[in-house]
Amino acid sequence: MLFSHPEGKQVIRPGVSIAGIAVFCLVFKQISRWRWLVYAFSGKALLKIIDSLTLQA
Repeated sequence: MLFSHPEGKQVIRPGVSIAGIAVFCLVFKQISRWRWLVYAFSGKALLKIIDSLTLQA
């Protein structure tokens, strides 16, 4: 019923956009945390691989 009124759409959309932005921010923070962890682990792994290659060479 709300969608039949233009006022209803204007009231619903800002709430949805604010909720969507909030969820996006939370997800982005979690992704950035995991990305930094992955970078740290992959960086250590790359250093170990490079060290092993230089020792063999």
